[in-house]
Amino acid sequence: GFRFPKGFALLAGVEGPGLPSALRASAVSIPMEGGVESLNAAVAASIALYAWRSAEQASGRGSYVRATAKTGIRNKSRR
Repeated sequence: GFRFPKGFALLAGVEGPGLPSALRASAVSIPMEGGVESLNAAVAASIALYAWRSAEQASGRGSYVRATAKTGIRNKSRR
């Protein structure tokens, strides 16, 4: 299966044209059921971030970023 590299950038495609062709060469996609043409960029980004966070937790690194209503985004290891 897919493994997230230690460093990466999450780029949500522009709805319609998608990512520029120069970026598509190293892009990965989210598997979808037949009949589903595409996902909203926000939904796709949410799925990717959930998968990344789950992988971080499973690996024991625990340095994932979490969003909180009070403090915004922070690194969990700096509590």
